[in-house]
Amino acid sequence: TPCSAAAAAAAAAADDAVPVVTDQLAGELGALLTTLHNATVVLEEFQEGSEAALHAHLNELVEHYARIDSVSRSGSTPRVPLDALAYVDHGTSPDVFTAGCVEHALAAAEREA
Repeated sequence: TPCSAAAAAAAAAADDAVPVVTDQLAGELGALLTTLHNATVVLEEFQEGSEAALHAHLNELVEHYARIDSVSRSGSTPRVPLDALAYVDHGTSPDVFTAGCVEHALAAAEREA
């Protein structure tokens, strides 16, 4: 089956999964990129007196990184097991992985009952 006992345990482990980008996280990443672009423009066209604008952009970058960290640590970000991503990488539907995990869980529950 696609989802062995080891894969099921790995799917449950937070260290063996990747976060899914939520709308909130995507918005924050977009704002970070915009701020980074604006800071780059100020830096490339730097003139005396531009320090305040550059510092403001750099402070904004730090704030964006802090919010991204907060969102990613909030526990509200769903996580995808690496094994499921491996299925996608190999051209297999993640539904096959999920179905295998469900079958494995049902079989394990029947053995324990």
